[in-house]
Amino acid sequence: MSLIDFKGQVAIVTGAGRNLGRGYAIDLARRGASVIVNDIDSACADAVVSDIVAAGGKAVASYHSVATPEGGLAIVAAALTHFGTLDILVNNAGNVHAGLFATMPLSHFEDVLAVHLKGAFCVTQPAWAIMQAKGYGRIVMTGSAGGVYPEQGYSEYATAKAGLVGMTRALAAEGKEHGILVNMINPQAGGSTMTQDANPIPEIAYEKSDPDAALAPYKSVAAISPLVQYLCSSQCSQTGMVLAAGAGWYGRVFLGLTHGWAVPGAGVLPELEDVAANIARITRTREHIVPHSPSGEMHHIATRLGLLEA
Repeated sequence: MSLIDFKGQVAIVTGAGRNLGRGYAIDLARRGASVIVNDIDSACADAVVSDIVAAGGKAVASYHSVATPEGGLAIVAAALTHFGTLDILVNNAGNVHAGLFATMPLSHFEDVLAVHLKGAFCVTQPAWAIMQAKGYGRIVMTGSAGGVYPEQGYSEYATAKAGLVGMTRALAAEGKEHGILVNMINPQAGGSTMTQDANPIPEIAYEKSDPDAALAPYKSVAAISPLVQYLCSSQCSQTGMVLAAGAGWYGRVFLGLTHGWAVPGAGVLPELEDVAANIARITRTREHIVPHSPSGEMHHIATRLGLLEA
């Protein structure tokens, strides 16, 4: 396969001052993209720009917050002002407040949703207008295993990341006819500054699991970035996907429907006891399908009831 490059393309990476975002910005620039390096920490954003320029690349810093419509517009405007267009958006900015749900302040919940979920909206919407007009765009959302397999102590983070799954899939459905592909990356890259800065929760006993210890030496930004670069490239044809990566492994996360249990015929209404007696069949995942739309779920139900052929 020939080398994939981003020459002539313009990318925005939010939260690009450190860790994953920094790696994405540098790698996109190394392959020819002109990059808007967005981070509210101006010193970190400037440092990444300096690294890119020193290596012969093109980059400009943006310090605006993603969490407001004005900030999102300003970030996208920087791409137009400095480079004339926009082809790629990586929504990577994030924050977290660790805490148990029972005692979580509403302000913590809202703060995390404002950056992850509202922030993705505020930057993506003005970017979308440019991409739709030109008939081309690549958008990468940043999810998390914590959004699809959440653990205790991070309900606000899990809610924000799960919301981004819905946004990714909805925008993929809207964008495909305009040449805009939207996917999500769930990275396993080790402790980021964001997670390291989160205060531990005294009520939770933290233990490092065997998989954590085994993977720790191999988790890195460099093991995540190639998949993100692919999703940003013209070679990518997938959309609406949630993909996971870590330590050199890459795979797909998906939502599915079990084969389930159906009443004897359409129009037969079950009793509570019927559902209870069949709950194992309802929840068994050995047989499943992956619908691509709500109508796919309805088709599955209709076939299970004998109303349509499979």
